[in-house]
Amino acid sequence: MLPAVGLAAAEAPDAAGLAEAPEAAGFAAAEAEAAGLAEAALAAGAALEGLAATEAGVEGAAAELAGADVPPPQAASATDRPSSNDPSSFVLIGCKGTACLLRRGKTRPASRYDGQMSGVYRHQQPPAIFWGAGSLARLSEELDAVGVKRPYLVSTRSVEGNEGLMSHLRKALGRELVGIAEPVSQHAPQADVDAALEAARQAQPDGIVSFGGGSPIDAAKIVAADLGHLPHVAVPTTLSVAELGPSAGVTDERGRKGGRLGTDLLPQAVIYDAELSLRTPLDLWLATGIRAVDHGVESLLEPGDHPYADTLALEGLRRLFVSLPAAKARPGDLEARTQNELGAWFAYSLPRAAVGLSHMLGKLIGSPFGIPHGVTSCLLLPHVMRYLAATQADRLALMAPALGVNRPGASEAELARAAADAVEGLIARLGLPHHLAAYGLSEEQLRGAAEGLSKQYPVEDLLAILHAAA
Repeated sequence: MLPAVGLAAAEAPDAAGLAEAPEAAGFAAAEAEAAGLAEAALAAGAALEGLAATEAGVEGAAAELAGADVPPPQAASATDRPSSNDPSSFVLIGCKGTACLLRRGKTRPASRYDGQMSGVYRHQQPPAIFWGAGSLARLSEELDAVGVKRPYLVSTRSVEGNEGLMSHLRKALGRELVGIAEPVSQHAPQADVDAALEAARQAQPDGIVSFGGGSPIDAAKIVAADLGHLPHVAVPTTLSVAELGPSAGVTDERGRKGGRLGTDLLPQAVIYDAELSLRTPLDLWLATGIRAVDHGVESLLEPGDHPYADTLALEGLRRLFVSLPAAKARPGDLEARTQNELGAWFAYSLPRAAVGLSHMLGKLIGSPFGIPHGVTSCLLLPHVMRYLAATQADRLALMAPALGVNRPGASEAELARAAADAVEGLIARLGLPHHLAAYGLSEEQLRGAAEGLSKQYPVEDLLAILHAAA
Protein backbone atom coordinates (compact mmCIF):
# COMPACT_ATOMS: atom_id res chain seq x y z
CA MET A 1 0.00 0.00 0.00
CA LEU A 2 1.06 3.61 -0.46
CA PRO A 3 2.23 5.52 2.63
CA ALA A 4 -0.44 7.09 4.83
CA VAL A 5 1.41 9.99 6.42
CA GLY A 6 0.31 11.90 9.49
CA LEU A 7 -2.51 9.53 10.43
CA ALA A 8 -2.57 8.24 13.98
CA ALA A 9 -1.11 4.78 14.45
CA ALA A 10 -3.50 1.94 15.24
CA GLU A 11 -2.82 1.84 18.95
CA ALA A 12 -4.62 1.70 22.28
CA PRO A 13 -7.15 4.51 22.79
CA ASP A 14 -5.17 6.11 25.60
CA ALA A 15 -2.15 6.43 23.29
CA ALA A 16 -3.96 7.59 20.14
CA GLY A 17 -2.51 10.57 18.28
CA LEU A 18 -3.59 14.20 18.27
CA ALA A 19 -4.99 15.38 14.94
CA GLU A 20 -5.77 19.05 15.50
CA ALA A 21 -4.75 21.92 17.76
CA PRO A 22 -6.23 21.46 21.25
CA GLU A 23 -7.43 25.03 21.20
CA ALA A 24 -9.87 24.03 18.45
CA ALA A 25 -11.16 20.66 19.53
CA GLY A 26 -9.49 19.48 22.75
CA PHE A 27 -7.17 16.52 23.08
CA ALA A 28 -9.91 13.91 23.47
CA ALA A 29 -11.81 15.02 20.39
CA ALA A 30 -8.61 15.28 18.35
CA GLU A 31 -7.55 11.77 19.34
CA ALA A 32 -10.96 10.35 18.44
CA GLU A 33 -10.89 12.05 15.04
CA ALA A 34 -7.35 10.86 14.28
CA ALA A 35 -8.21 7.29 15.23
CA GLY A 36 -11.30 7.43 13.00
CA LEU A 37 -9.30 8.71 10.05
CA ALA A 38 -6.72 5.97 10.50
CA GLU A 39 -9.39 3.27 10.65
CA ALA A 40 -11.06 4.62 7.50
CA ALA A 41 -7.78 4.67 5.59
CA LEU A 42 -6.81 1.19 6.72
CA ALA A 43 -10.24 -0.20 5.86
CA ALA A 44 -10.08 1.35 2.41
CA GLY A 45 -6.68 -0.19 1.74
CA ALA A 46 -7.58 -3.61 3.14
CA ALA A 47 -10.65 -3.91 0.95
CA LEU A 48 -8.75 -3.58 -2.31
CA GLU A 49 -6.17 -5.68 -4.12
CA GLY A 50 -3.55 -4.82 -6.70
CA LEU A 51 -1.56 -1.64 -7.16
CA ALA A 52 -4.11 0.31 -9.21
CA ALA A 53 -6.96 -0.70 -6.89
CA THR A 54 -4.94 0.20 -3.79
CA GLU A 55 -4.12 3.62 -5.14
CA ALA A 56 -7.76 4.18 -6.01
CA GLY A 57 -8.75 3.28 -2.45
CA VAL A 58 -6.16 5.52 -0.85
CA GLU A 59 -6.88 8.44 -3.11
CA GLY A 60 -10.61 8.00 -2.66
CA ALA A 61 -10.18 8.06 1.12
CA ALA A 62 -8.08 11.19 0.80
CA ALA A 63 -10.66 12.84 -1.43
CA GLU A 64 -13.37 12.08 1.09
CA LEU A 65 -11.29 13.60 3.89
CA ALA A 66 -10.44 16.70 1.91
CA GLY A 67 -13.77 17.07 0.14
CA ALA A 68 -11.94 17.10 -3.19
CA ASP A 69 -12.52 15.34 -6.48
CA VAL A 70 -9.62 13.10 -7.48
CA PRO A 71 -9.61 11.47 -10.91
CA PRO A 72 -9.14 7.69 -10.94
CA PRO A 73 -5.43 6.81 -11.19
CA GLN A 74 -3.89 4.63 -13.86
CA ALA A 75 -1.49 1.83 -13.05
CA ALA A 76 2.06 2.52 -14.21
CA SER A 77 4.81 0.25 -15.44
CA ALA A 78 8.24 0.20 -13.84
CA THR A 79 9.58 2.41 -16.60
CA ASP A 80 6.91 5.02 -15.86
CA ARG A 81 8.01 5.47 -12.27
CA PRO A 82 9.05 9.06 -11.62
CA SER A 83 12.47 9.83 -10.21
CA SER A 84 12.63 10.59 -6.48
CA ASN A 85 14.39 13.81 -7.49
CA ASP A 86 11.51 14.93 -9.71
CA PRO A 87 9.52 17.60 -7.77
CA SER A 88 6.34 16.58 -9.53
CA SER A 89 6.65 12.98 -8.38
CA PHE A 90 5.51 13.66 -4.80
CA VAL A 91 1.87 14.74 -4.52
CA LEU A 92 -0.17 15.64 -1.46
CA ILE A 93 -3.63 14.32 -2.30
CA GLY A 94 -5.74 15.15 0.73
CA CYS A 95 -5.74 16.56 4.26
CA LYS A 96 -8.02 17.09 7.18
CA GLY A 97 -6.53 18.96 10.12
CA THR A 98 -2.95 17.69 10.28
CA ALA A 99 -3.86 14.20 8.99
CA CYS A 100 -2.78 13.84 5.38
CA LEU A 101 -2.21 11.28 2.65
CA LEU A 102 0.54 11.45 0.07
CA ARG A 103 1.59 9.41 -2.92
CA ARG A 104 4.61 9.50 -5.16
CA GLY A 105 3.72 9.91 -8.86
CA LYS A 106 1.50 7.16 -10.28
CA THR A 107 2.87 4.25 -8.33
CA ARG A 108 4.99 3.20 -5.39
CA PRO A 109 8.42 4.78 -4.85
CA ALA A 110 11.18 3.07 -6.75
CA SER A 111 13.48 0.97 -4.55
CA ARG A 112 17.10 -0.03 -4.70
CA TYR A 113 16.07 -3.70 -4.53
CA ASP A 114 14.31 -4.52 -7.83
CA GLY A 115 11.20 -2.66 -6.72
CA GLN A 116 11.19 -4.13 -3.19
CA MET A 117 12.36 -2.45 0.00
CA SER A 118 14.36 -4.49 2.51
CA GLY A 119 16.51 -3.93 5.56
CA VAL A 120 17.05 -4.76 9.20
CA TYR A 121 16.03 -2.94 12.36
CA ARG A 122 17.85 -3.60 15.61
CA HIS A 123 15.91 -2.34 18.61
CA GLN A 124 18.20 -0.18 20.74
CA GLN A 125 16.05 1.34 23.45
CA PRO A 126 15.47 0.55 27.14
CA PRO A 127 13.41 -2.63 27.62
CA ALA A 128 10.86 -0.94 29.91
CA ILE A 129 9.33 2.53 29.46
CA PHE A 130 6.64 3.77 31.84
CA TRP A 131 4.67 6.84 30.83
CA GLY A 132 1.83 9.05 32.01
CA ALA A 133 1.20 11.38 34.92
CA GLY A 134 1.87 9.61 38.20
CA SER A 135 4.17 6.99 36.66
CA LEU A 136 6.91 7.68 39.20
CA ALA A 137 4.86 5.54 41.59
CA ARG A 138 6.12 2.56 39.56
CA LEU A 139 9.75 3.23 40.52
CA SER A 140 9.82 0.98 43.60
CA GLU A 141 8.40 -2.05 41.78
CA GLU A 142 10.81 -1.55 38.88
CA LEU A 143 13.77 -1.38 41.25
CA ASP A 144 12.54 -4.64 42.76
CA ALA A 145 12.24 -6.15 39.28
CA VAL A 146 15.88 -5.37 38.40
CA GLY A 147 17.15 -6.33 41.85
CA VAL A 148 18.14 -2.94 43.24
CA LYS A 149 18.14 -2.57 47.02
CA ARG A 150 20.90 0.05 47.41
CA PRO A 151 20.26 2.79 44.80
CA TYR A 152 22.66 5.66 44.15
CA LEU A 153 21.34 8.94 42.71
CA VAL A 154 22.89 11.01 39.91
CA SER A 155 21.20 14.36 39.33
CA THR A 156 21.70 18.12 38.94
CA ARG A 157 22.01 21.03 41.34
CA SER A 158 18.59 22.39 40.44
CA VAL A 159 16.86 19.03 40.94
CA GLU A 160 18.70 18.14 44.14
CA GLY A 161 17.84 21.60 45.49
CA ASN A 162 14.14 21.23 44.74
CA GLU A 163 12.59 19.78 47.88
CA GLY A 164 9.31 19.01 46.13
CA LEU A 165 11.01 16.87 43.48
CA MET A 166 13.33 15.15 45.94
CA SER A 167 10.57 14.28 48.40
CA HIS A 168 8.50 12.88 45.54
CA LEU A 169 11.45 10.73 44.46
CA ARG A 170 12.29 9.50 47.94
CA LYS A 171 8.70 8.39 48.49
CA ALA A 172 8.64 6.55 45.15
CA LEU A 173 11.96 4.78 45.77
CA GLY A 174 10.58 2.68 48.61
CA ARG A 175 14.11 2.33 50.04
CA GLU A 176 16.96 4.55 51.19
CA LEU A 177 19.53 5.98 48.83
CA VAL A 178 23.08 4.84 49.66
CA GLY A 179 24.45 8.06 48.23
CA ILE A 180 23.90 11.11 46.04
CA ALA A 181 26.50 12.24 43.52
CA GLU A 182 27.77 15.78 43.43
CA PRO A 183 25.54 17.63 40.95
CA VAL A 184 26.34 17.11 37.27
CA SER A 185 26.51 20.36 35.31
CA GLN A 186 25.33 21.18 31.79
CA HIS A 187 27.03 19.18 29.03
CA ALA A 188 28.28 16.59 31.58
CA PRO A 189 31.85 17.83 32.23
CA GLN A 190 34.31 14.95 32.52
CA ALA A 191 35.33 16.15 36.00
CA ASP A 192 31.73 15.87 37.22
CA VAL A 193 31.39 12.37 35.77
CA ASP A 194 34.66 11.28 37.38
CA ALA A 195 33.54 12.67 40.76
CA ALA A 196 30.18 10.89 40.52
CA LEU A 197 31.92 7.62 39.70
CA GLU A 198 34.41 7.86 42.57
CA ALA A 199 31.70 8.70 45.11
CA ALA A 200 29.61 5.80 43.83
CA ARG A 201 32.53 3.40 44.33
CA GLN A 202 32.70 4.47 47.95
CA ALA A 203 28.94 4.07 48.44
CA GLN A 204 28.90 0.55 46.91
CA PRO A 205 25.42 0.68 45.34
CA ASP A 206 23.76 -2.17 43.47
CA GLY A 207 21.90 0.13 41.10
CA ILE A 208 21.76 3.69 39.74
CA VAL A 209 18.86 6.13 39.50
CA SER A 210 19.29 9.23 37.32
CA PHE A 211 16.96 12.18 37.81
CA GLY A 212 17.03 15.26 35.56
CA GLY A 213 17.98 16.13 32.01
CA GLY A 214 20.43 14.69 29.52
CA SER A 215 23.63 15.55 31.41
CA PRO A 216 22.97 13.57 34.62
CA ILE A 217 21.43 10.73 32.62
CA ASP A 218 24.54 10.43 30.45
CA ALA A 219 26.76 10.62 33.53
CA ALA A 220 24.69 7.89 35.20
CA LYS A 221 25.13 5.64 32.15
CA ILE A 222 28.91 5.81 32.56
CA VAL A 223 28.76 5.30 36.33
CA ALA A 224 26.53 2.24 35.93
CA ALA A 225 28.75 0.78 33.20
CA ASP A 226 32.02 1.36 35.07
CA LEU A 227 30.70 -0.20 38.25
CA GLY A 228 30.09 -3.52 36.53
CA HIS A 229 27.01 -2.66 34.45
CA LEU A 230 24.71 -2.00 37.36
CA PRO A 231 20.97 -1.65 36.64
CA HIS A 232 20.05 1.94 35.79
CA VAL A 233 16.58 3.48 35.97
CA ALA A 234 16.30 6.93 34.35
CA VAL A 235 13.71 9.52 35.42
CA PRO A 236 13.90 12.40 32.90
CA THR A 237 12.66 15.92 33.61
CA THR A 238 13.29 17.32 30.09
CA LEU A 239 12.56 16.23 26.51
CA SER A 240 16.19 15.66 25.47
CA VAL A 241 15.66 11.83 25.48
CA ALA A 242 19.27 11.03 26.40
CA GLU A 243 17.74 8.07 28.24
CA LEU A 244 16.77 6.43 24.93
CA GLY A 245 20.16 6.44 23.22
CA PRO A 246 22.95 3.83 23.31
CA SER A 247 25.51 6.54 24.00
CA ALA A 248 26.77 8.90 26.69
CA GLY A 249 28.19 12.35 25.99
CA VAL A 250 30.79 14.13 28.13
CA THR A 251 32.73 17.38 27.72
CA ASP A 252 36.45 17.81 28.35
CA GLU A 253 38.11 20.78 30.04
CA ARG A 254 38.37 22.59 26.68
CA GLY A 255 34.64 22.25 26.01
CA ARG A 256 35.05 19.55 23.36
CA LYS A 257 32.29 16.96 23.20
CA GLY A 258 33.16 13.28 23.36
CA GLY A 259 31.73 10.18 24.95
CA ARG A 260 30.97 6.51 24.53
CA LEU A 261 28.80 4.29 22.38
CA GLY A 262 27.28 0.89 23.12
CA THR A 263 23.97 -0.74 23.89
CA ASP A 264 25.37 -1.66 27.31
CA LEU A 265 24.91 2.03 28.22
CA LEU A 266 21.10 1.86 27.87
CA PRO A 267 19.10 2.12 31.10
CA GLN A 268 17.02 -0.89 32.11
CA ALA A 269 13.96 1.33 32.49
CA VAL A 270 12.73 4.87 31.86
CA ILE A 271 9.91 6.64 33.70
CA TYR A 272 8.15 9.54 31.95
CA ASP A 273 5.98 11.29 34.52
CA ALA A 274 4.40 14.54 33.33
CA GLU A 275 3.87 15.69 36.93
CA LEU A 276 7.63 15.98 37.39
CA SER A 277 7.93 18.22 34.33
CA LEU A 278 5.81 20.92 35.97
CA ARG A 279 8.84 21.88 38.08
CA THR A 280 11.14 22.15 35.03
CA PRO A 281 11.55 25.78 33.86
CA LEU A 282 9.15 26.21 30.94
CA ASP A 283 11.75 27.65 28.55
CA LEU A 284 14.03 24.66 29.21
CA TRP A 285 11.16 22.24 28.69
CA LEU A 286 10.14 23.83 25.38
CA ALA A 287 13.72 24.17 24.08
CA THR A 288 14.34 20.48 24.68
CA GLY A 289 11.03 19.94 22.86
CA ILE A 290 12.64 21.50 19.78
CA ARG A 291 15.55 19.14 20.36
CA ALA A 292 12.99 16.36 20.11
CA VAL A 293 11.70 17.88 16.85
CA ASP A 294 15.31 17.84 15.66
CA HIS A 295 15.48 14.10 16.41
CA GLY A 296 12.36 13.45 14.36
CA VAL A 297 13.56 15.52 11.42
CA GLU A 298 17.00 13.96 11.36
CA SER A 299 15.57 10.45 11.69
CA LEU A 300 13.64 11.05 8.48
CA LEU A 301 16.70 12.55 6.76
CA GLU A 302 18.95 9.61 7.64
CA PRO A 303 19.96 7.76 4.44
CA GLY A 304 18.55 4.31 3.75
CA ASP A 305 15.22 2.54 4.16
CA HIS A 306 13.90 2.62 7.74
CA PRO A 307 10.08 2.47 7.58
CA TYR A 308 9.61 1.60 11.27
CA ALA A 309 11.58 4.62 12.44
CA ASP A 310 9.95 6.83 9.78
CA THR A 311 6.47 5.94 11.01
CA LEU A 312 7.31 6.72 14.61
CA ALA A 313 9.20 9.91 13.71
CA LEU A 314 6.24 11.26 11.71
CA GLU A 315 3.87 10.53 14.57
CA GLY A 316 6.30 12.05 17.07
CA LEU A 317 6.59 15.23 15.02
CA ARG A 318 2.82 15.50 14.69
CA ARG A 319 2.30 15.20 18.44
CA LEU A 320 5.06 17.68 19.21
CA PHE A 321 3.71 20.29 16.78
CA VAL A 322 0.29 20.10 18.43
CA SER A 323 1.26 19.67 22.07
CA LEU A 324 4.26 22.00 22.51
CA PRO A 325 2.14 25.13 21.83
CA ALA A 326 -0.47 23.68 24.21
CA ALA A 327 2.15 23.34 26.95
CA LYS A 328 3.24 26.93 26.27
CA ALA A 329 -0.34 28.20 26.50
CA ARG A 330 -1.28 26.06 29.53
CA PRO A 331 1.88 25.16 31.46
CA GLY A 332 -0.04 23.13 34.04
CA ASP A 333 -1.82 20.93 31.48
CA LEU A 334 -0.67 17.39 32.30
CA GLU A 335 -2.22 15.93 29.16
CA ALA A 336 -0.21 18.36 27.01
CA ARG A 337 2.96 17.48 28.94
CA THR A 338 2.31 13.76 28.49
CA GLN A 339 1.87 14.26 24.75
CA ASN A 340 5.17 16.21 24.73
CA GLU A 341 6.89 13.19 26.28
CA LEU A 342 5.26 10.70 23.93
CA GLY A 343 6.18 12.83 20.92
CA ALA A 344 9.80 13.08 22.04
CA TRP A 345 9.95 9.32 22.64
CA PHE A 346 8.45 8.43 19.25
CA ALA A 347 10.71 10.88 17.41
CA TYR A 348 13.81 8.99 18.58
CA SER A 349 13.73 5.37 17.49
CA LEU A 350 16.72 5.64 15.15
CA PRO A 351 19.91 6.19 17.19
CA ARG A 352 21.66 7.91 14.29
CA ALA A 353 19.09 10.71 14.58
CA ALA A 354 21.55 12.26 17.03
CA VAL A 355 24.39 12.48 14.50
CA GLY A 356 22.72 14.47 11.72
CA LEU A 357 24.00 17.85 10.56
CA SER A 358 21.90 19.95 12.94
CA HIS A 359 23.04 17.90 15.93
CA MET A 360 26.70 17.73 14.97
CA LEU A 361 27.00 21.42 14.10
CA GLY A 362 25.07 22.23 17.28
CA LYS A 363 27.61 20.36 19.38
CA LEU A 364 30.38 22.47 17.89
CA ILE A 365 28.72 25.71 19.03
CA GLY A 366 27.04 24.25 22.13
CA SER A 367 29.39 22.92 24.78
CA PRO A 368 32.39 25.12 23.78
CA PHE A 369 30.32 28.30 24.22
CA GLY A 370 27.89 27.26 26.94
CA ILE A 371 24.81 27.10 24.69
CA PRO A 372 22.33 24.39 25.78
CA HIS A 373 21.74 21.66 23.20
CA GLY A 374 18.02 22.41 23.06
CA VAL A 375 18.84 26.00 22.17
CA THR A 376 21.31 24.96 19.45
CA SER A 377 18.44 23.10 17.77
CA CYS A 378 16.33 26.26 17.96
CA LEU A 379 19.13 28.25 16.35
CA LEU A 380 20.15 25.85 13.60
CA LEU A 381 17.45 23.36 12.63
CA PRO A 382 15.37 25.48 10.18
CA HIS A 383 18.52 26.63 8.36
CA VAL A 384 19.93 23.11 8.15
CA MET A 385 16.61 21.94 6.68
CA ARG A 386 16.75 24.66 4.01
CA TYR A 387 20.32 23.68 3.15
CA LEU A 388 19.45 19.99 2.86
CA ALA A 389 16.36 20.76 0.75
CA ALA A 390 18.66 20.93 -2.27
CA THR A 391 19.51 17.23 -1.94
CA GLN A 392 16.73 15.73 0.24
CA ALA A 393 13.60 17.55 -0.82
CA ASP A 394 11.65 14.28 -0.98
CA ARG A 395 12.37 13.45 2.66
CA LEU A 396 11.56 16.96 3.88
CA ALA A 397 8.36 16.91 1.83
CA LEU A 398 7.40 13.63 3.49
CA MET A 399 7.40 15.26 6.92
CA ALA A 400 5.60 18.46 5.89
CA PRO A 401 2.04 17.28 6.73
CA ALA A 402 3.16 16.18 10.19
CA LEU A 403 4.42 19.75 10.71
CA GLY A 404 0.98 21.16 9.93
CA VAL A 405 1.65 21.97 6.26
CA ASN A 406 -1.51 21.52 4.18
CA ARG A 407 -0.79 22.36 0.53
CA PRO A 408 -2.52 19.91 -1.84
CA GLY A 409 -0.75 19.62 -5.16
CA ALA A 410 2.47 21.22 -3.95
CA SER A 411 5.75 19.91 -5.34
CA GLU A 412 8.48 18.28 -3.28
CA ALA A 413 10.58 21.45 -3.42
CA GLU A 414 7.68 23.59 -2.22
CA LEU A 415 6.82 21.20 0.59
CA ALA A 416 10.46 20.99 1.65
CA ARG A 417 10.68 24.77 1.99
CA ALA A 418 7.36 24.85 3.81
CA ALA A 419 8.60 22.22 6.29
CA ALA A 420 11.59 24.38 7.23
CA ASP A 421 9.33 27.43 7.55
CA ALA A 422 6.97 25.45 9.80
CA VAL A 423 9.80 24.54 12.19
CA GLU A 424 10.98 28.15 12.27
CA GLY A 425 7.41 29.27 12.94
CA LEU A 426 7.02 26.83 15.83
CA ILE A 427 10.21 28.09 17.47
CA ALA A 428 8.94 31.67 17.18
CA ARG A 429 5.50 30.74 18.57
CA LEU A 430 7.15 29.16 21.59
CA GLY A 431 9.16 32.33 22.23
CA LEU A 432 12.49 30.47 22.08
CA PRO A 433 15.90 31.85 21.02
CA HIS A 434 16.40 31.90 17.28
CA HIS A 435 19.32 34.28 16.65
CA LEU A 436 22.86 32.97 17.03
CA ALA A 437 24.17 36.54 17.13
CA ALA A 438 22.78 36.86 20.66
CA TYR A 439 25.51 34.51 21.90
CA GLY A 440 28.38 36.69 20.74
CA LEU A 441 30.44 34.22 18.68
CA SER A 442 33.11 35.85 16.56
CA GLU A 443 33.64 35.14 12.88
CA GLU A 444 36.77 33.20 13.82
CA GLN A 445 34.78 31.05 16.26
CA LEU A 446 32.09 30.40 13.66
CA ARG A 447 34.71 29.32 11.14
CA GLY A 448 36.32 27.09 13.73
CA ALA A 449 32.99 25.38 14.32
CA ALA A 450 32.44 24.91 10.60
CA GLU A 451 35.91 23.43 10.17
CA GLY A 452 35.01 20.78 12.72
CA LEU A 453 32.78 19.14 10.07
CA SER A 454 34.95 19.91 7.06
CA LYS A 455 35.37 16.23 6.20
CA GLN A 456 31.61 15.86 5.76
CA TYR A 457 30.54 19.23 4.30
CA PRO A 458 32.16 22.22 2.57
CA VAL A 459 33.23 24.78 5.17
CA GLU A 460 31.68 27.64 3.21
CA ASP A 461 28.33 25.85 3.18
CA LEU A 462 28.46 25.40 6.95
CA LEU A 463 29.43 29.04 7.42
CA ALA A 464 26.43 30.02 5.32
CA ILE A 465 24.17 28.03 7.67
CA LEU A 466 25.72 29.72 10.73
CA HIS A 467 25.42 33.17 9.16
CA ALA A 468 21.77 32.51 8.29
CA ALA A 469 21.19 31.53 11.92
CA ALA A 470 22.77 34.74 13.17
